[in-house]
Amino acid sequence: MAASMSTVAKRGMKTMGEAFAAFGEGVGVRIGGEGEGVCCEAPGLVGAVVTQIDNADFFSSAVWPDPSRPLPQRGSESESGCEPALIWIWAPSQEAEIECGVIAVGRIELVEYAMPCMALDLHKAGALAGLEAWTSDDVKVTRPSMAEVGTLCATAYDDPAFEAVLAAMPAETAATAFGVVREGAFVSVMVTVAHDGDVGIYCMATAAEWRRRGLARAMLASVLVEAAGAGAETASLQSSPDGAGLYSSLGFVDAGVARCFARA
Repeated sequence: MAASMSTVAKRGMKTMGEAFAAFGEGVGVRIGGEGEGVCCEAPGLVGAVVTQIDNADFFSSAVWPDPSRPLPQRGSESESGCEPALIWIWAPSQEAEIECGVIAVGRIELVEYAMPCMALDLHKAGALAGLEAWTSDDVKVTRPSMAEVGTLCATAYDDPAFEAVLAAMPAETAATAFGVVREGAFVSVMVTVAHDGDVGIYCMATAAEWRRRGLARAMLASVLVEAAGAGAETASLQSSPDGAGLYSSLGFVDAGVARCFARA
């Protein structure tokens, strides 16, 4: 049975939290979940607090995946300095009321940070055929290092934190990097994080001189076909305005908004 797109998007928000946790492994501490290094006790929050580099608020983020459940009051985590700079919450639209009380716990919304959630049900009839149509024998997908991904993303997004954060990630991580090489260098890259049947797409970036040549589309299509073959049921991402057309062409549909709340 095909999943509703809002259900896929909410699942994707949980994957987004796991992605923040993975990105923060080398430069901070995990929020939520189990294991060593978990510092915050707020049940449900998943992400990371960056403690080792400056000007990396985007990566010092956590996701509150259930927008109908109240957020805990600020307590031990803020007093210990273990509080994310940003909290991300799914909503059906930018105008929808947020029910979880994020404003009441001392947060303000950063409207300019909001990102459309896009979702793809890999089990939907025709989904895989649609992806396979965009793969290309001329676009060989290989595995860059996280440092190589970070370097390209830092330029593409004009944010040096990408380079510092991704270069510090440990070899064993929940994130997997993919890329396409041209003229001896990676010119298009992306990262996936798999969680609970969902494959999240992050750090999509292509060098300016190699854009609009179909590299990113063919790479993403190939990665998603491989992920479906490995058991992924859905794919999710939080899109920039520039990327929405690319994702739509592969079958992704709009499924709400990831809204961002900063410390007041």
